Amino acid sequence: MGGAEYSLRDLMTFAASQARCHLVTSEPGALATDAARAGITCHVVPCAMKQRTSLREHLVLRGILSFGDVAAFCAYVIRLRGLVRRLNPDVIHANVPKSHVAVFLVAFLGYRGRCYFHLREIFEKKSAPYFLYSVLFPKTRASVIAISHAVHMSLPKRIRAKSSVIYNGVSIGNGLRASMSNQASLRLLYLGRVVPWKGCHVLVDILARLRQRYRRSTLTLSIVGDSSYWSQDYRQSLKDQINELGLSSCCTMHDHTNAVKEEFARHDVFVNASQKEPFGRSVAEAQGSGMPVLAFDSGGIGEIVIDGETGFLVDYGDIDAFVNACGKFAEHPELAQTMGNKGFERARKYFNKEIQIPAILKYVMEGVG
Repeated sequence: MGGAEYSLRDLMTFAASQARCHLVTSEPGALATDAARAGITCHVVPCAMKQRTSLREHLVLRGILSFGDVAAFCAYVIRLRGLVRRLNPDVIHANVPKSHVAVFLVAFLGYRGRCYFHLREIFEKKSAPYFLYSVLFPKTRASVIAISHAVHMSLPKRIRAKSSVIYNGVSIGNGLRASMSNQASLRLLYLGRVVPWKGCHVLVDILARLRQRYRRSTLTLSIVGDSSYWSQDYRQSLKDQINELGLSSCCTMHDHTNAVKEEFARHDVFVNASQKEPFGRSVAEAQGSGMPVLAFDSGGIGEIVIDGETGFLVDYGDIDAFVNACGKFAEHPELAQTMGNKGFERARKYFNKEIQIPAILKYVMEGVG
C-alpha cells in the first residue's frame, strides 16, 4: 500500500467504532484485508482499465487515453452507482483520483448525500487535471480535505473555497532518539515508493559526491520500498547507476517492509529528493521516530520539516546545497540527535494520528450533521 492507502486504513479503523463503514475498492488486496479485520464491510467493484505507467501529473487522466479505458471506466461508474443506491450512505469519502472522478459522476447521476474528497496531489495551474476537477466538482454538498497547504493552494478557486487542510496522521515512536552509535559513520535512509518523481536517482548521485568529499567517514544509503504500478525499468536503472558509480558496497536497495520503525532505528538521517511532494508521509513518520530529515523544499515537506531545527531543507534541484547540508551531519554528529528530538516533538504535536484521525472524522461528521 502507498501513503494514501495507509491513511485511509487508519481513518476507516477509527471510524468503524463510531459509524457503519463500507469500503469500496476496485480490486482485492492489503487494504481490503486490513479493513475486513477491522470489521468493515468490503465491496469489490471491478474496473477493467489497463494499468499504465505514466507521468505523475497524467495519472488522473488515464481513463481518457483509449476508448477501451473510457468504456471500462463508465461501466465501473454504473456498477458503483448501483451499489451506492443499495447502500444509501450518509456520506461518501473518496480517497484517490480515480475514486474522485467516479464519485463526481455518481453525484451527477443523482446521489444526494454528502461527498468528501481527500485530495493528495498538487496539480499545475491550468493543467488538464486542474480543469477536470474544476468542471466535475459537485456544486453542492461536497467538501475537500487537503493534506497540506501546498495542496490547498494549488486547487481551483471554487474547490479551495470548500477545502480545509488536515494533515495526515502517522504513528509516533516511544520516545526521544539516542545519539548516533558510531560517530565515524553516517547511515542515510530513503523509505517510500521507488519511482522517478521521488528522486531516488538523485540520492544515489548525492551519495557518490559525499563519499568523494568525506573519504574518512563511512557513508551508506539504504533505499527501501517497492515500485508497484510502475515499470521495473526504473528500479533496474537505479541498480545500474549504483554499480556504475562503484557504490554497491555502500548503497543498497530493499523491497517494501512493514518493519518501518526498525528501519528508522537502524539509520541516522532520513533523506528525500521528491519534487512537489503533496505531504510526505514517510517524512512525518521519520520525524515521529526521532530522525532528522534532509530534503528539497518542494511541496508540503516544508510544512513538516523546520529548516535548521528538525533537519535541513534546500532549494529543489540544488545538489551542491544538499551535499553541503548532509555534510553537516557528518561533521557534527550531535546534530542528528538534537534535530531528531526536535522533529519528534513536532511530529507528536502536529502529525500524530491519535490527534489527526479524530480531527478528520469530526470534520466529516459535522458536515453530515
